Amino acid sequence: MRPDDIEYNWEDAMTHYPPLVTWQRRDNCLALRTGQRLTLVPAQLAAHLLKAFPDGLDDPTDDLLRAEETLRRRAENLRQRSEQLTLLLARKTSRVGELSRVLGVCDGGARHRALDERRRLAGDLRELVGEAQQVSDEMHHTDWLIRALRTVVLALDCDDGLLGEAARGWRRSSLRPAWVTETYASEDAFLDGDARRAVTAGWGGRVTAAEHLTSGWRRDDDEPDPDADPLELAGPWEVGYVSRTGELYALRRCHYRAEELWVLGWGFADGDAARDLLARAQARQREPNSLLWLADLVHDASFRTSANSSFQDIA
Repeated sequence: MRPDDIEYNWEDAMTHYPPLVTWQRRDNCLALRTGQRLTLVPAQLAAHLLKAFPDGLDDPTDDLLRAEETLRRRAENLRQRSEQLTLLLARKTSRVGELSRVLGVCDGGARHRALDERRRLAGDLRELVGEAQQVSDEMHHTDWLIRALRTVVLALDCDDGLLGEAARGWRRSSLRPAWVTETYASEDAFLDGDARRAVTAGWGGRVTAAEHLTSGWRRDDDEPDPDADPLELAGPWEVGYVSRTGELYALRRCHYRAEELWVLGWGFADGDAARDLLARAQARQREPNSLLWLADLVHDASFRTSANSSFQDIA
């Protein structure tokens, strides 16, 4: 039989591949088509996307992920500005209180200078309060756009590719798991907690007696890096293994967040087992909230290790 004589069922064949996602514009609405299903984009989000891509929407995967990353970057910048404004408001309000006390005990030129400064501060405070309200409103709007965009991606129900990875990550909470109870504000505090974790370096300082296994694990609450390129898929968390204590830990190390360290699991006396666990886990490292997925994985492995050890001890 010649190949041309074979009747090929394209519809059946395509069921083995993930459906393509395409943009659809109709009746002033923006939607995404996945196979035979149409997912509508909320009007405010659609307006944002059309403004963000003035040359036109092209590949939904690239467009959606770039838009989400840009929104997270904006949210981070707004959060930093909000913190700055809070500090400025507290500082200037405190100064107004000091001047009020000064005015109660001074007179003459000192009193006039204090009055002038208090008037200037009152104007500054009005401007700062107005900016703080504007930043707060923009933060709320940006957060809404992020949630709306993620909801659209989740509704597409993609299992594969970058959209599938993003959907899996966004279904996870970015909160620290309740069972990660041993945490430290810095690597130095981690070393203070157990002397076995530290060694003296050649230059005389104290360093962690750990083997660095992987880096680039992601957590939404720590992203994005304000200076990173768009579509940055690496996070600020690295994972190390302390053979002396059998601990696997995750350390947030970056210039835009304070250090934080989580002990993910104990009982990994076999270094090869710890290395193999992390090597197998790296395939999902670029997913959003991959750190939280890794934490669950290490916790389960740690639990099994502890159970096996207990059984051997009893035996």
